[in-house]
Amino acid sequence: MTIIKNIKDILYLQLIFVLFSFIGVIAKTASQYDLFSTGFIKCYGLELLLILIYAYFWQKIIKNVKLVVAYSNKGTVIVWNLLWAILFFQENININNIIGSVIIIFGIVLVTSDGI
Repeated sequence: MTIIKNIKDILYLQLIFVLFSFIGVIAKTASQYDLFSTGFIKCYGLELLLILIYAYFWQKIIKNVKLVVAYSNKGTVIVWNLLWAILFFQENININNIIGSVIIIFGIVLVTSDGI
């Protein structure tokens, strides 16, 4: 039962980090609008809402997960950001980005292998 709970916690963490990384997508989208235009204000309003939702769920998860596990998993935001860069902004990802992501994931596994 502990393993299932740990897997659920990790999945829950990743959902929170997907939300957190998506805040950057909204911010970059807002930057494409003129300052204080309707699109700009809508994007930043959505961004603030997502930050509040993220903060609420982050507080809930750190009650159930060791801080070392929660904070080290936050490094996966880099991987999510790469995915959003490709999907939403058609940016090019180079080999250094991929190598860096693999190193981050390896580090997370290394740090949390006893904490999970």
